[in-house]
Amino acid sequence: KKFRVMLLGGQNGRGSGGRARGRGRGRGRGRGRGGRTPTVLRGPNGEIRDGRGPQYLGVNAVSHPAHAIPPPQPLAPGGNPYDRSAPPVELADEEDEGFDDDGEIDLTGAQAQRTLVKSTEAFNKLVVLWNGKKPNKKKKFKSLKRDDIVGKVDNNGAMENPTNPPIRAILAWYAEQLLTVPLVKNGKKGKKFFKPNVMKQYFTTLKAEIFRKHRVLGKAEGPQPEWYSEILSRLKLRAVTEAMGRGEKVSKKAVGFARKALAECCEFLMKQTNGNVGAEERAVLLMLYHAVGRGGEVSSTSWDLAEWKDDVECLMTQWGETKKGQQYGMSFHPDASNWRVCIFNALACYLILTGGCPDRASVSSEEAGVHWIFPSFVNLVDGGCAKKASNILQKCRDGGVKRLPKDSTSHGIRVSATDDMIHNHLVSVFVVIARGGWDFEADSTAFRYFSHMKHIAVGGRALAGWADPNSDVKAPSLEPLFAIIGRDVVAKFCDILFSATDIPQLKNVDELLPFRDAMVATVLKDYES
Repeated sequence: KKFRVMLLGGQNGRGSGGRARGRGRGRGRGRGRGGRTPTVLRGPNGEIRDGRGPQYLGVNAVSHPAHAIPPPQPLAPGGNPYDRSAPPVELADEEDEGFDDDGEIDLTGAQAQRTLVKSTEAFNKLVVLWNGKKPNKKKKFKSLKRDDIVGKVDNNGAMENPTNPPIRAILAWYAEQLLTVPLVKNGKKGKKFFKPNVMKQYFTTLKAEIFRKHRVLGKAEGPQPEWYSEILSRLKLRAVTEAMGRGEKVSKKAVGFARKALAECCEFLMKQTNGNVGAEERAVLLMLYHAVGRGGEVSSTSWDLAEWKDDVECLMTQWGETKKGQQYGMSFHPDASNWRVCIFNALACYLILTGGCPDRASVSSEEAGVHWIFPSFVNLVDGGCAKKASNILQKCRDGGVKRLPKDSTSHGIRVSATDDMIHNHLVSVFVVIARGGWDFEADSTAFRYFSHMKHIAVGGRALAGWADPNSDVKAPSLEPLFAIIGRDVVAKFCDILFSATDIPQLKNVDELLPFRDAMVATVLKDYES
């Protein structure tokens, strides 16, 4: 109890239950707990634990088998709930921030190939419907010949009429049909139109396939000829205005939610019968929140590229944005007061319960040669990682978390984190831009070199709930416990806690061993909660 009081008072100021050991300003969270009636709590694996805290902190108790930390429990029967053979995610608006990005489409990706299949299917269905009513028959996509697309060519292989090739009329017809003919089933209500974003995706993907097969189309005016840009512009404008006229929602902005809702999700996940799954899912949500990340970006984070920063006492990883093809440093800080949304606490519970490699992981560290932070999110089909993260929120919503909007997805976590930073009057817009990884026209190499990490850290402390994110924050420390029962005993205790992990960096004092100690101190500090 004395140790917990010392921990509570030593993070960033003084607590009312003991003398502060940490330096700097801020509000201590330690409060006197004398005379409090012990409560009975359940551990992450369902075992009953006395509310007075862990009983294996004594010298003799550490090695006692009755007090050993139980190994990770096996997953509940039922198989992998995120089987990679599951059907691909449907096209949706919330994950697409590039509605206005009409550049050249890369058709090599699996998601682009699926979109191409759907767009050609839509084209062929529209042809069938047209031919059943109109005298001037249309050809299905595969039946279109070179002459139907590029028209006549001269002796040098150039189009005779590059500003008005036959494909222009075909694409204009396809755009008109997408706008006026409903093809989407809507249950008992019959049919409805495609969403504006889906229309745009189908149209641009089909055009990209045609220009890929017939390179001559792009030789005169490039891959975006004026006639094509004109058709696309009209399609986008009409798709949105007509959807609004039908009373449909056309905003593509993902829906965010309050930090309280995130805390309720985390508490719900930690109460799951299968503690292994709940601990992993909680850690995923919190890593996305604190990194202001997109749903699929947790798949590229690894322990190999992580380090402990002694000067600011935080975990530093290399965060990868696969959408933009960039990677930059991302700091993670202990929460000021709420264990539910504390990333240190979440990663500690995840590592202790699962060893950092859940049974449903798609690839092991030995096979991959990389120590992924979330192996079960690696090597999924395109869009699978984001969908999997969205499923966690859906699980929380179905489980009774009422503060979550019904249409919130994994991308809403990025929106929520951005809102939390932007509404903090102590956080500058430069901090928000840096933490979120957005492009900034006034940015420069010198700006990033001198102040990028400072802005990243300020944003991280703001998301961790610190009253003054511009001040230094001290992570929870095991130093008080070293003085009580000895450094060797504490080290053995930590080894037992993380015995199931196969992450060498957590065992090396020059790498992530200090972070492991900070995680343990965080868990002990909030154990009674």
